[in-house]
Amino acid sequence: MGPKTSPIATSDFSYSISRNLVLGLLLLIALIIAASFSVIWLEGRPQLIAMSLDSQIKLGQNISLALEREMQEVRGVSRTIASSAAALPRDSIAKILTKTVPVMLQPEGATEIYAGGGVWPEPYEFDPALGRNSYFWAQNKAGQLEFLNDYNLPQGPGYHGEEWYVPSRILDQEVYWSKSYTDPYSLQPMVTCTAPMKREGKFIGVATVDLKLDGVAQILNEIINGLDAYAFVVDRNNRFIVFPILGFDVSRTQAYGGNNAFEYLDDLVRGYPTFKAILDGLNRMDASLFDDMSIQKPEYLNLVNRLEQGSYQIDQDEAERLVAHHWLNEKSVSVYDKPLQTFEIYDDLLLGGDSTGFIYQMSSTNWRIVTVFERKAYGAISDLVSQKLFGAILVSSVIFGILALIFLKVGVIDRITRMVGLLSEAAQVKGGKSLKLEYDKNDELGLLAYWFNYRTEQLENAIQTATKANRAKTDFLTAMSQELRTPINSIIGFNRRLIVKLGGDLEEQNYKTLVGVQRSAHHLLALIGDILEVSELEAGKVKLKFDWESTNMLLDDASSQMAGQIADANLNFEILPLKDDVRLYADRQKIIQVLLHLLANAVQATKDGSVTMKAELAELADHSAVAFSVTDTGTGLTQEEKHRIYRQFTQMDEHGGIEKGMGLGLYLIREISALHNGAVFFESSLGAGSTFKVLIPISVNLSKLDDDFGDLK
Repeated sequence: MGPKTSPIATSDFSYSISRNLVLGLLLLIALIIAASFSVIWLEGRPQLIAMSLDSQIKLGQNISLALEREMQEVRGVSRTIASSAAALPRDSIAKILTKTVPVMLQPEGATEIYAGGGVWPEPYEFDPALGRNSYFWAQNKAGQLEFLNDYNLPQGPGYHGEEWYVPSRILDQEVYWSKSYTDPYSLQPMVTCTAPMKREGKFIGVATVDLKLDGVAQILNEIINGLDAYAFVVDRNNRFIVFPILGFDVSRTQAYGGNNAFEYLDDLVRGYPTFKAILDGLNRMDASLFDDMSIQKPEYLNLVNRLEQGSYQIDQDEAERLVAHHWLNEKSVSVYDKPLQTFEIYDDLLLGGDSTGFIYQMSSTNWRIVTVFERKAYGAISDLVSQKLFGAILVSSVIFGILALIFLKVGVIDRITRMVGLLSEAAQVKGGKSLKLEYDKNDELGLLAYWFNYRTEQLENAIQTATKANRAKTDFLTAMSQELRTPINSIIGFNRRLIVKLGGDLEEQNYKTLVGVQRSAHHLLALIGDILEVSELEAGKVKLKFDWESTNMLLDDASSQMAGQIADANLNFEILPLKDDVRLYADRQKIIQVLLHLLANAVQATKDGSVTMKAELAELADHSAVAFSVTDTGTGLTQEEKHRIYRQFTQMDEHGGIEKGMGLGLYLIREISALHNGAVFFESSLGAGSTFKVLIPISVNLSKLDDDFGDLK
């Protein structure tokens, strides 16, 4: 039956709430947009335009100064060793240097960058009998300083013609930084800081400190960590000191060994042309430097010739470069007032967008530092603009958010709360008034209340109809089951007496007929029992009788009741009880009923082969259970059958000659297992048989279902 009232037209209701919400939301959005636009364009954009370039330059200067400060510490160590060695008396030089130099080469907190160093005197300066008399220590693989005498061996090339030695003798510099190289003994990539030793104004040798370039890379990465930028360092020959890959320390040994093509910036540009702007900037710096040197030509050529003739490792181009940088340092001009070169990179390979770069000259090392920043991320500038923007939007949002909240609360929330209260009050009164909403305004909430009441009335009528139909079905099944049991029991009793009295006088065919009648009657009686139990389950009338039962005895009872049916089917039957019996808290008859249904299904599905019934222990998340399983070698299940196997009155398809039942067995198995807080699951392959397993907790908590079985169903 439908509701007693008829629907009213939707047009009777106005949509004032929706209109007000939309207008309010549009107003709020417009105000937020206006505030954001004002802050960005009137406050943020002018500051960003004015400060972006200056911010980039300052960040680059800070990076350069921080690295320069680290190198100044190395410079100080080399000069300290040089001045100390020059002041020592000749008769105790060896003894004192052996004790002091290793200590000075291991300053606290700097073990990651120092690779070694030593004292290298001019021929016969420390000892009139020795032309080669160096005191050199290098770190071994264990990180310990180890004395090396290789440079003093007569058969070796010595050290007086090395590139890191000769410029200190010819050029009047406080320290000299060599080009990057791979140490022939430790095979580590490094550079050497050389300080000249002088006694009474006379050059008597040098003191050196060797730096590991991996340590320099680590220092630079720590400096730029957290910035939307990258930086790298090249020496005066554009040879990499630190490779330009964020978070990646290149093995210089590998690079110089030929396995990595990026030893020089030129190599990187050939592989990745996006870096050509950097190379062009460095080349412009060199061109400008050499142009400035043209006015110093006589003195310039003299120094170039002396350097070229003094070292087998310095050619004319390198000698000119050394003298040019020496001249630049003599000018004593600060190189941090501004970057020496600025360049633009479009679609930067490392930052993924357009970027701006700057090149700085390190005065002490003659290295060039390249810093590259993403244009759209300007660090401090972006933070400043973001803070202003956030503050303005926050204030605007709070003000207009409060206004919107008040509007929504008065216009919508209070009304809905009142409706929910009415509905909650009606729902909590059992057997009381119907669930109806009382609302007297013709707006959207009024329309919602009307259709809710309309639908509620429909559902109440449907529930009443369904309840009556279900009660009638249950009553019918119960009555029919009781009515059918009496004549069937009479048939069973009468047929049994015939078999007993006439069994010996009947022909074999007639005897088999009576036996078949007896079996069919028992089968029919069992089906009627299943139907009656389904009705009781649906009506909630099933009451379990829990007691402590022997697991193995349950297996024996079930197998004994099925022995005749299994024997008639001519199947191999095996029972695998628990090795150590376990007492199970369960309803004995219901568990046996579950096992009988499992065995009956297995026998029906198996024409030849075997059936195995087994019990085993299962440890779940917070309790133990007994797993009863029945395995057959029968026909198995199709995929479609697996999806509907637990439905009532579901029969399997006709494949392999399988016998059909009423389709209640597995439904009852699942419901009885659930009453024990148990679960059923199965594995089956078409043509290969099936295994059905029922898990029953050893001790049942009837107050709740155990979620541990959820994945098994």
